[in-house]
Amino acid sequence: MSLDRTGTATSGATAVSSLAVSLSGATTAPAEIVFAGFGVSQGAAPQTWGAPSGFSLVNKQDSNPVSEAILSAQVVSATGSYSATQTLTTPAWAKGIVASFQAGSPPVPSPTPSPSPSPSPTPSPSPSPSPTPSPTPTPSPSPSPTPSPTPTPSALLPNFSHVFVIVMENQEITDVIGNSSAPYLNGLANSNALGTQVYAISHPSLPNYLALAGGSTYGVTTDCTTCYVSGSNLADQIEASGRTFRAYLEGMPSPCFVGDSYPYMQKHNPWIYFDDMRTNATRCAADLVPYSQLSTDLTNNTVPNFVWITPNMCNDMHDCSIASGDAWLSQQVPAILNSAAFKNGGVLFLTWDEGNTYAACCTDAAGGRVATIVVSPLGKTAYQSSVPETLYGLLRTIEDAWSLPELGDASCSCTTVMREYFR
Repeated sequence: MSLDRTGTATSGATAVSSLAVSLSGATTAPAEIVFAGFGVSQGAAPQTWGAPSGFSLVNKQDSNPVSEAILSAQVVSATGSYSATQTLTTPAWAKGIVASFQAGSPPVPSPTPSPSPSPSPTPSPSPSPSPTPSPTPTPSPSPSPTPSPTPTPSALLPNFSHVFVIVMENQEITDVIGNSSAPYLNGLANSNALGTQVYAISHPSLPNYLALAGGSTYGVTTDCTTCYVSGSNLADQIEASGRTFRAYLEGMPSPCFVGDSYPYMQKHNPWIYFDDMRTNATRCAADLVPYSQLSTDLTNNTVPNFVWITPNMCNDMHDCSIASGDAWLSQQVPAILNSAAFKNGGVLFLTWDEGNTYAACCTDAAGGRVATIVVSPLGKTAYQSSVPETLYGLLRTIEDAWSLPELGDASCSCTTVMREYFR
């Protein structure tokens, strides 16, 4: 390999807010590899850098758990500049470099390199008094190496033993994070991992619930009660993989109840909208149950691999105050965190279905910016992610962790897997 082009940028010994590095030329050649690195010195405080612009990442490490850490990214056939924004609240210095290398030419179209041709045989010496030296065989060109495949998310994510998902209602992240009326959830966010750039898909509630369950809004734009869908969903995938699924719905009058019975509202139960769940009485009664069943299942260690929790219309912060919802979480979440199911490789995702703005990101999400808290014995602590993500990304994270097919928009290249929350 030979150094092809570089770009550098260095800040002074003062606090910096951003750093950008651009290549001297576009890195568009086939088989070209770009190495982009940033260093930062700021004691042992955690540090996160922004995602690069214009690069197709193969792998990257974007956290600085110790001083003098190197933040790096490897890129293939990319253009653009690598930029970073530091979020430290105390002074830091940073420096960066981008270098590109030509891995080999010409690139081999097949992913498997062609074998080198056999060298020409050495001819027999001439019978003349001075034998003619054998010609040196022309060395065969080295084939371009097969590029390392992009690591599959399932190889990067933990294989969770149990997944717990709690969906709250209708609060922008700025409404709850930092709010003194929500001491429990703020303590949970500060001690564990918090997504600060997670976006809901749409408005009102139901499209977001369907997106979480099936990877699509299915064209639904209202909180309708009879707009049933026939598509596949996460529950189908989980059970097809040999794992178990159950949704616990607070206020639901009876298993597989169809319709509204306040403070239970069907629009917050996406699973009942799927035909293959609702019309299968045995399956539906086993999978969609009143919330009161969760306490028994946790106590008996019989919770399924996937647990979905919908609080009622008061406890989810929809009709009652943020303080009321926080109090409910403070009474319910500890039982989950103290369970064997959670402690032995489980994860809890606590999120909101939508915000109260049209804040948007990532091509297909415009339902407001919502808090998402990730708690796991396999996860990071005292961590905040500023990676732009969506509720589709939460679905994809669960699917990839369990090597399940990615449903609908979960498979979009615009959908980011929530890998950074885990060690």
